[in-house]
Amino acid sequence: DRGTEGVSEEWKAEGHDIVHTVMDRPALPLTASTQEVSRMWGEYWKKLMSLSEAAYSVGKGTLVWDTETALWEAFRLFKFGRQSQVRHMYTEVNAAYIEDVVVPSYKHTTMSTIFLNRFKEQFVDDKWDGESYTRAGLKSLHYEVQINMELRRKDREGQPPEFSGVVLNCRVPTKGGGPNVGGTVLPGPMSDFNTLLGMVHGG
Repeated sequence: DRGTEGVSEEWKAEGHDIVHTVMDRPALPLTASTQEVSRMWGEYWKKLMSLSEAAYSVGKGTLVWDTETALWEAFRLFKFGRQSQVRHMYTEVNAAYIEDVVVPSYKHTTMSTIFLNRFKEQFVDDKWDGESYTRAGLKSLHYEVQINMELRRKDREGQPPEFSGVVLNCRVPTKGGGPNVGGTVLPGPMSDFNTLLGMVHGG
């Protein structure tokens, strides 16, 4: 696919109503103080939450955060004014982030929420083995959501890339008492939200 735009175009072609909103990051001078950075990103965050509230007010469909990784970075800049060398206790900040971002997905049960995440190199003893990656974003997010799924891309010479999905875990009881879908591999065109939804809830 060609990223968010490419996926949106495919969904529109299938007859879905898509609202795609892009927010530019705050333009800050290099000399901005942590207080100024925090203030600007605070304004940015309020706009994001206003858009989230408007999306959930529709009452049906799916809200997609692309990406939760960037969302978490924005929240940290709002709270700390920087991302590196932060030595604050994260407990309260994590709780506030979950309240703003995750809790609304629980309350609006007529809608689905998808959090997309980037991956980053996984270091062990300050070394990267050149192969291992880990999800970037709120560390505890995988405990907060109902289903965790990892999408994989395999590039093929002279052919379009091949995608597949792996359901890492699922906390939702399968309709009809069927086997839990955790560990299921969804190859090719089956690695989409509709297939996963059908496997868990039936239909």
